[in-house]
Amino acid sequence: MDASSRNLQHHGVDVVKCAECGTLSGLRWAGWRAYLIDDVELEKPPALALYCHACSTREFNVRVDD
Repeated sequence: MDASSRNLQHHGVDVVKCAECGTLSGLRWAGWRAYLIDDVELEKPPALALYCHACSTREFNVRVDD
């Protein structure tokens, strides 16, 4: 495959928002963590919540290596 035959168009951007502070991830998601949220009182199915480095460290007392 040569460079001229590659599809170089990007149809979407993989950026997420922190569930706690609303910061956007950027394209690399460096230091971000995902947690399974399952609150039976809300009567919603389990879901993933994504947290930036600072919020995951503060909220879950974990250290995320960059």
